Amino acid sequence: MPRRTRKVEDSTDEKRKCIDCSPDKNRPATYKVRGGWVCATHNRLRRKKTKQQSRDSYLKRTYNISEDEYNEVLESQGGTCFICGPITGRNGSAKKLSVDHDHKCCNGSRSCGKCVRAILCTNCNRYILGHVRDNIDALKRAIQVIEEHPAQKVLRKDEV
Repeated sequence: MPRRTRKVEDSTDEKRKCIDCSPDKNRPATYKVRGGWVCATHNRLRRKKTKQQSRDSYLKRTYNISEDEYNEVLESQGGTCFICGPITGRNGSAKKLSVDHDHKCCNGSRSCGKCVRAILCTNCNRYILGHVRDNIDALKRAIQVIEEHPAQKVLRKDEV
């Protein structure tokens, strides 16, 4: 687990400078990190790098695919959820999509990489495929409900 940085507001040491800045652009450091102090800009870059490394490690450990392979699959799907299409977060930004894999191949939360099926949004992965437990007949009945409105045969007896 990455160490958190600590912002120090009341800097009494006037000579404290960022360890990542070049000598001609040495900004005052306000964040304590392992190895010294860094400025806000370099602290942000370090956090972004750590987050990306964590994502890469998660994909490799859990699904046995690299970030590049994830991006290839996502690109082949047009950059969207394979089932429902474009998906955005609450603030309008693009969300990271989930990796869907066949649990019959690799029982549990880890995958061999050969059973990865698609990149899906959380709703499609968890609440559509996960809820019906990959039951094809249940998905066919769901399509039938959308296309045929079976309740209308009972409710509108005079029109049938």
